[in-house]
Amino acid sequence: MTRTIPKKVEFLQERNIKLSELLFDIENVRTIHIEIKTQEQAEEFLKQSEEFGGVYKNIKERGLQEALIIDEHKIVREGNRRMAACRQIFREVEEGTFQTSSDFSTIHCKQILPGTSQTDIEAFLADQHIGKKQDWPIFNQAKLLFTLYEDRFVPITSLTHLTKKSKSDIMRRISSYQLLLEYHVIYKGDNNWIKKFYYMWEYLRDELKTLREADPKLDKFFFKLIFHEKFTDSRHIRYFSTFLNNPALKSLLEEQDSSNALIRASTVDPTINSSFFKKIDEITKKLEIIPAGDVLETLHDSAKLKMLKNLETTVKKLIKTIEKAKKQNNN
Repeated sequence: MTRTIPKKVEFLQERNIKLSELLFDIENVRTIHIEIKTQEQAEEFLKQSEEFGGVYKNIKERGLQEALIIDEHKIVREGNRRMAACRQIFREVEEGTFQTSSDFSTIHCKQILPGTSQTDIEAFLADQHIGKKQDWPIFNQAKLLFTLYEDRFVPITSLTHLTKKSKSDIMRRISSYQLLLEYHVIYKGDNNWIKKFYYMWEYLRDELKTLREADPKLDKFFFKLIFHEKFTDSRHIRYFSTFLNNPALKSLLEEQDSSNALIRASTVDPTINSSFFKKIDEITKKLEIIPAGDVLETLHDSAKLKMLKNLETTVKKLIKTIEKAKKQNNN
């Protein structure tokens, strides 16, 4: 397979274009998974987004400050929400409900040079919205990266250069989206399947890698759990290995949900709901695997030996204080 190296996008001279001639991009990453077939549907969808209110208010007060980016067909490739806001304000001016000195019948645009490939345009969007101040939500990033890597055959090296993200970070995004598609194939009846992306993102944490490699059926078991809403919070997936390694907790997860399983798990594992004991656990594990060379150095280094003895004294003092308080409480 030959990979494609994206080229830098070039533009024609900026100019004003009639608002009526501009088109929403109904195939962008925000709308591609939603049944949007008309320009009217696209505009309504954009106006319902959480960010629209702020964009609309800003443009109404200050005018359009940044040119829309359009392709040779006058499809807006960057700035669809801003165009939706301009359309709404233009209607209000036409209806006489809003007065302004700004002319919203024409919009300032930067047109991408005709003949620019879809790959180059999508790579430009990745450069603008992944690892930048105007970051897209992680689902949109993952969808775009998946498209560039799997459909446009852009190499990982180019994606790391564009986004300034590490190879492992990019692959986790791509793999999370791939896993989401696999889930959707099995559970087509889940109308909220897109929202399950964050579950896939958590599931692909390094802590679960060994378990996934050892059990080829684990993915489908996980899909079943999230379809039946057994994880009440995507962050609970971080404790999935704890549930799987304990038959009682695994049964509780399947029969009830992750919240109940976590309550039970915390009675035997204090690191689950205590950052303090989580830190103690990390230190303990490091001490258990201390390199032999460091141990030998301690034999001849009084400062290091003193530090270890201080640690021992501190722990004993803490335990003694806790046991004393426990005894007083029992009395």
